[in-house]
Amino acid sequence: MKIKEQLNEKTYSINHIEPDVLAEWRSCGVDDDLTRLNVLSLSGTAHYEYLLWAIPRSQRRNDGRLRDKWLNRYDHCNHGGWWCSGIDVLTGEPAVWGQFKPKQPYRYIKKEQNTDSKGFGDKRQPKTIKYEAPVRVPTEIYALRVSLRIWSKIAKLNNVPLPDFIQIDPQTGE
Repeated sequence: MKIKEQLNEKTYSINHIEPDVLAEWRSCGVDDDLTRLNVLSLSGTAHYEYLLWAIPRSQRRNDGRLRDKWLNRYDHCNHGGWWCSGIDVLTGEPAVWGQFKPKQPYRYIKKEQNTDSKGFGDKRQPKTIKYEAPVRVPTEIYALRVSLRIWSKIAKLNNVPLPDFIQIDPQTGE
């Protein structure tokens, strides 16, 4: 099943998160509830489904497989990493858009014209891409899922009453 269908059908429960990923988010001061509701550890080739689902059939091989250029461009992600996505603010459904942080970032050399007065050769700048977003998909807002505990804290901090009727998913606390 493709990521788009998985996200449309998925009942969100606590995501599988590798201990090193949870530790990374904790070291940034992120509450465990936010991490567990919005982050998913990916390994092997699972990242292709999250990053390359929008590539049209016309840009795939005749058998529908991704072309080698895409497989090669994203093979650094085969070492695993984490995916973060929230909800679509317009529908309230799980968002298809998100970002993937591979354990091994993509590195390349960017050629720039030398700007010195003598104009000798090209200047090469090493570049690193730490976060990958779905290809050919417009950037969206991150609207993270929150637990009732976090929602209550935010409401109290801002003197905003919670709605009278709140439906909580017992599996997720969301």
